[in-house]
Amino acid sequence: MIIICLYVAIGLSVFAMCFKLMQEEVVDKMKWFALRIGILKRKETTDTTDRSLYPMSRI
Repeated sequence: MIIICLYVAIGLSVFAMCFKLMQEEVVDKMKWFALRIGILKRKETTDTTDRSLYPMSRI
């Protein structure tokens, strides 16, 4: 019974992590798309290492 509880707890944890990861990916891609079509304006920064709004360029 303890093994089953651990199995379910680990499974739910993995499911939650996957759901959160997919949510972050969708938000990043929607921001990128909004920038591409002009809904959002780009931030005026001098730092060129920020790739958070460009999910396609991640390594």
